[in-house]
Amino acid sequence: MPENDVIGGPIDWWTLSPQARAVILAGLGDWVRDLVRTFQIPWTEIPWWWYRHEGFVHELLALKQAREAMAYAPTEPEDAPLTWLHQLTIARTRLRALRDTLGGDARQCPDADVQAWAAETDEASEWGMELEAHASRQINEGGHRG
Repeated sequence: MPENDVIGGPIDWWTLSPQARAVILAGLGDWVRDLVRTFQIPWTEIPWWWYRHEGFVHELLALKQAREAMAYAPTEPEDAPLTWLHQLTIARTRLRALRDTLGGDARQCPDADVQAWAAETDEASEWGMELEAHASRQINEGGHRG
């Protein structure tokens, strides 16, 4: 049974509990292994450590859900699998770009390199306060840019 049948619709990774993430990730792992094997996808697109980086999880989960929802749903036209294969081609380019950005190699998982303002740091707190102040100014000024 697909994981989204258990969850009920498209899966939003960011809203899942740790337990739900574990269930989804286990199923996704099997699917990704089949994907890599079937389409001979190299490590430069999907490295063995993909599950350690949320960017890969989001990309691959979206690809899996798209396949289940549009490629093989009984209500879809007979050429729907071709649409999914086109999406796979696009996704492979994004996966390659993500792997290039992260670095690492076939076996070495790189550490996350999150910008300080987006991480849980003092700089992030400062950024959050500045964002809130800017949003308040926008509201007070009637939405004018500034």
